[in-house]
Amino acid sequence: MNTSEFNALTADMDFTDTTALIIDDYQEMRSIFRDILRSCGADVKKISMAASGSEAISLIKKTQFDIVLCDLDLGSGKNGQQVLEEAKHLSLVGSSCLWIMISAEKSPEAVTGAAEYQPDAYLLKPVTEMNLRLRLAKIWGKKKAFAEIHQAMKQLDYSNLNIA
Repeated sequence: MNTSEFNALTADMDFTDTTALIIDDYQEMRSIFRDILRSCGADVKKISMAASGSEAISLIKKTQFDIVLCDLDLGSGKNGQQVLEEAKHLSLVGSSCLWIMISAEKSPEAVTGAAEYQPDAYLLKPVTEMNLRLRLAKIWGKKKAFAEIHQAMKQLDYSNLNIA
């Protein structure tokens, strides 16, 4: 992919007003992902970070996140799949939340298990800035296209949907 194609795909990406959560047990990875989100326009004050599954759930209970970048392997305690499962079970994340599962694990069992709770994407480490930005741009575009429907679902009011 050349620079102009990359710029065209990521042109509509504006994370100025978004809240984000980065869940990874390694501080270095959290910092890398934070820097990538900042390069997409995210306000560093709206980026939260968690080093464990229980810390992530605690943050998700307090804040409605627009973007979650979650490592599958979080060391001891809950793994990323369990965090996603609990967050969905407790209705802490809705359909408008962009959730990307990130892992070095590429076995079919791990990918299939993570896909069961429907993250928006599954990225294999090492994750490059370009790969993450492209995935964010594609998912962000889909979320924007369905924003009206997501809002109606949240409010349980479908009467004002403009469906052509």
